Amino acid sequence: MFEYLPLIAFQIAFAAAGMTILYRIVRGKPLSERIESLSHTRRDLLGQADRAGARRRRASTA
Repeated sequence: MFEYLPLIAFQIAFAAAGMTILYRIVRGKPLSERIESLSHTRRDLLGQADRAGARRRRASTA
């Protein structure tokens, strides 16, 4: 059993490092806030595309 302790310690350290990296990527924000801000960005981009399409349709009928 004790021969596996170094392997277990390495896995714990590796997981902690990975979680630290993920935490810094998210910049400390809860994941739900991050996802919500991405959906707002997506909605804004889709709205801009819809407005551009409406302008093109109006221009082609004039």
